[in-house]
Amino acid sequence: MKILKYFSILTIVVILSNFKTNAQNDFVFGANGSYFIPFGSLAERLEPTIGGSFYFGMETSENWTWIGRVEYFKFNKENKEKLFLKRKLTVNGIESDYEIPLPDLKISLEIAGISAAAEYKVIETNFMNVKATFGFGLYKWFSKRSAYYDSLYIDTTGTGDFKLAEILNVPANSQTDWSGGFDLGLDINVNVYGPMWITTGARYKTVVGEIWPALDLDLENISTFQMFEIRAGVRIKL
Repeated sequence: MKILKYFSILTIVVILSNFKTNAQNDFVFGANGSYFIPFGSLAERLEPTIGGSFYFGMETSENWTWIGRVEYFKFNKENKEKLFLKRKLTVNGIESDYEIPLPDLKISLEIAGISAAAEYKVIETNFMNVKATFGFGLYKWFSKRSAYYDSLYIDTTGTGDFKLAEILNVPANSQTDWSGGFDLGLDINVNVYGPMWITTGARYKTVVGEIWPALDLDLENISTFQMFEIRAGVRIKL
């Protein structure tokens, strides 16, 4: 993770240096709205969310563009279909597996960061281009999980015959940290008029953070925040 942080800082410094030494090249700036789809262990806890970013950069050659960007998004909707306890209970001498939902559990993950990215032009026509992108960044993240105090019952027969399965007494937890991250993807840019472009794209993104487990709630630790990002926005090239 330290390597990612140092590489990100170095890349941002290089971009700023290029701004001073290559003033004749085209500048670009813009903003995007994004839809973030978690997968892996993160998807076991949280549903997709929306976020946004803005950026500035420079076309340093015919094919290469370097940009710096600031982004923010927050996962605040729990994946209720995956948040449940698995417990065994013996009824009339028969041991069975039961799933107990946790409807009152609240979980969120908030991420803000700054990153540097390289764009490489792979296809170009008179009015559009396709670019491969690759970036490194530094991200500040905040993870919150609510406390859970409840007595959990199971309807073992489906007729209202409830039996006590477990008494939960789990305190709340919050974490915050800085982590490195990276992303890679593909963008399509369409020129609509003069310096204005419409951009769409998709990318894979990872933030190398760790959320601690809560074993009493059947929540394992999350060692990386993995997600897909689908985005659209506007770019101005000057």
